[in-house]
Amino acid sequence: MKKTILMCIIILIFGLYDNVSANTDNFEVVNHCFDTNTTNTERITGRENIESGILPGMPANTKDVADESLLNNELISPFSILDERGLTFLSNVEPAPFCQITKIVACYDYNGNGVIEDNGEKYPEVTGFMVGPGIVLTAAHCIWNERNKIFPLEVRVYVKHNSKNLGSKYYTAYSWLMMPEYYRNDDINYDWCILTMKENIAVNTGWMGIGYSSKTITNKSITVSGYPYDNKYQGHQCCSKGEIISETEYLINHNANTLPGQSGSPIFDSDGIAWGIHRAGAKTFNQGVRITKELFAILGQKISDATSHYYN
Repeated sequence: MKKTILMCIIILIFGLYDNVSANTDNFEVVNHCFDTNTTNTERITGRENIESGILPGMPANTKDVADESLLNNELISPFSILDERGLTFLSNVEPAPFCQITKIVACYDYNGNGVIEDNGEKYPEVTGFMVGPGIVLTAAHCIWNERNKIFPLEVRVYVKHNSKNLGSKYYTAYSWLMMPEYYRNDDINYDWCILTMKENIAVNTGWMGIGYSSKTITNKSITVSGYPYDNKYQGHQCCSKGEIISETEYLINHNANTLPGQSGSPIFDSDGIAWGIHRAGAKTFNQGVRITKELFAILGQKISDATSHYYN
């Protein structure tokens, strides 16, 4: 059974590319291991001339799939960034894809004593989402504390979280990976980070699919769902629908409403395919980084490796 699952996933991962050239390009990434506290660079082999592709998600081990009724709960309007539509407060995060969206708490060692202390050594709670077995995608600025110029001592991930109280049940990351352009220069075009977890936290939730296209994705209908850290709604997942209103090669601007804490949230379509990662709010639009050719290639490799590890 495990081998069947493995083969199906590998076929899906590498069978959904359009117009793929035989040529390859190489690019550098930065990888940090929490256990050894070491940071190094490595080269990833990508694929040139990919015009579009899908890394498919894995369904949750549940029959619950979100429908429109779930999105008609309490509207959060006083704190909306863009307009009166507000945010939708989710009373139930069990159905997919919302069960695949995670709360993240990065813990820092500001005083250098090697111990994580509750008094000011935890970054405000942010968001991520599962994109493979034991793989979580988020925004790089959720991990890199730009103000203090340090990375976390530990990253904690909460699954199916829907309470203001964090509780004691969480999973820890084994490593993070990001592009050197962000690691060295805080380049917002590369504001994404891949967390590899110490275990397959997607075993009971599945993971979201990933979409890449070199063509325009402007006007695509999307949803952004994540965990605001506003005092009233902290710990509860909230979402908003909208569409992509403009784009560059690396960034997408959208009009779904968001709040602080939703950095790292997936920007996904009605099929549960994420096309970007929310990174910031603004007065007239909100912004995310799009899935680029480089990120698409890295995730394809990561998912293949993790699938072989957990299902072989």
